[in-house]
Amino acid sequence: MRVISIASLAGLSLVSVASWAADNCQPDNLTRPQQVACLHQDEQRYGRQADALYAALRKAMPPKDAALLDKSHKTWKASMDADCQLTMASVDGWGRDSTPDGDFQSAACRAAAAENRVDFYKTLLCPDTLATGDEPNCKALQSALTATDKK
Repeated sequence: MRVISIASLAGLSLVSVASWAADNCQPDNLTRPQQVACLHQDEQRYGRQADALYAALRKAMPPKDAALLDKSHKTWKASMDADCQLTMASVDGWGRDSTPDGDFQSAACRAAAAENRVDFYKTLLCPDTLATGDEPNCKALQSALTATDKK
């Protein structure tokens, strides 16, 4: 019974920190659980953007390239999962100065990987920027991201 009570309290604590993160993710003076909640929020936001851009790419590209995009997307998700699990394991387990900080490092890994994927998809959706080096900003990109801004 005590274990269930402790687990319930831990779950409530995570829910309250996550709901706090929705409005308060400023980098100064955050506790570690708040930082982790903010990183999870970033990962979710970038994940929604990556999924929206992936869908827009899928519609815009020639059908012969769709299978390659699908493979790339699936491989990226699996690689992110494995890389971030390894990050957590190394921090929590086998590092010289290992500390129980894997949740933070894993959350940071996932947020950064999702942000990188969004940047990659932006350049694919606005391919003319690949040659110029300009920041991707085409109509297809704006249209795809508008839907995720409302969520």
